[in-house]
Formats: sequence, C-alpha cells, structure tokens
Amino acid sequence: MSRAFSVLLLVLVPAGFGLGLVLAPRLASQPPDPAPVCRPSVPEQVDPGDAALVLYLGNSLVFDHDWVLPGTLAVNCARQGLRAEKLRVPDLPDVTPALIVLGFGTVELLQGKSDATAFAETMAGHVAALRQRFADAQILLLGVPLTDDMVGSQVAALNAALADLAWTAGAHFAAAGTLPSYDGVHLTRAGYMGWRARIATLVENR
Repeated sequence: MSRAFSVLLLVLVPAGFGLGLVLAPRLASQPPDPAPVCRPSVPEQVDPGDAALVLYLGNSLVFDHDWVLPGTLAVNCARQGLRAEKLRVPDLPDVTPALIVLGFGTVELLQGKSDATAFAETMAGHVAALRQRFADAQILLLGVPLTDDMVGSQVAALNAALADLAWTAGAHFAAAGTLPSYDGVHLTRAGYMGWRARIATLVENR
C-alpha cells in the first residue's frame, strides 16, 4: 500500500468512512439515507505533502469516474442516484480539501424535479455550508451535461442557475454543453475531458 493511500485511510477510517468500504455490501442494514462511502484515489507517484486534496460530491456522473489527476489526491464521496437535496455536509469526512467539486442536476431532471429556483436554493445552501466547514477550499460547480435523454430547455435552466450561483457565491462554474454518452445519460470518458482540464487548472493555480 502506498504511503499516500495509507494517509488517506487514516483520515477516513476514524470518521467511519473507511469502515464503510468494508460494510458497503450489507445494504439491508443501512438506513434510508446512509452517510456517503468515500473512496480515496491516489496516484502511485504522488507525495501527499505536496498534493492537493480534491473532494468530489454528486451523483453517478461523479461517482462513476476515476478522478485521479496529476498532483492531486481524490476523495470521491458521490453516490449513484443522489439528488442535491439529499447531500448532508455534516456527514462528510474530516479532510482539508483544496478544491470541492459538486456535480448535481441530472438525477433531478430524470426524476421530474426540474424547478430551477428550488435547485438553486438547495445548491446555495450547500455552498454556504461547505464554505463554513472547509473555509480554505475553492468550490467548483459542474454544469449539467446535455445528453440524449435530457430536455434542452430544462438543462439550460439548471445551468443558468448554477452559473448565477457561482458568480454570486465566489465559486467556479464549469459548463458542460453537449457531451458524449454511452446510454443517453452517463458520460463516456471523453465526456469528462473538459471537466478534468478545469480541475487541473484550478489545482495548479491555487
């Protein structure tokens, strides 16, 4: 086990998240909205003393991707099917991220919860809570991608809400646009390239 991976596990286990990696298959014993099972990803040749820790929050578009980037330690606390309203900031691990990435909106649209005003209010609450808990972290809001199964006007409304929130809250916004998908919703690896580049730039210029 690499030194960097050991450091991350030492951080996550006391908060109960490392234990979740072992107990995750026991779905029947979990409460309706369990705390996120956070997955650390550490490049082989990264010195944790020099690397930037990036905390990823969101739905399956965030959960499914391998966010290992040069010079970063990734802690992925996203969950499949997670809507923004279900995120609980107090349940997040006690880490010190340089950057927090939030990717929400797709599940809301698929479940018919496309009210942009309510979505913006929920996301604004999360940004405020994250700033209070992780005061030194930058925040990046990922745009909702337009894929085959999405309605363009609804996607545009949520993205406008996210862009406005980023502007007013001093966060960053990464537009998505039309991205390649393998099933009408979830992105191919090529669909992540723009987001990865934006994250790398923010980490490099921190």
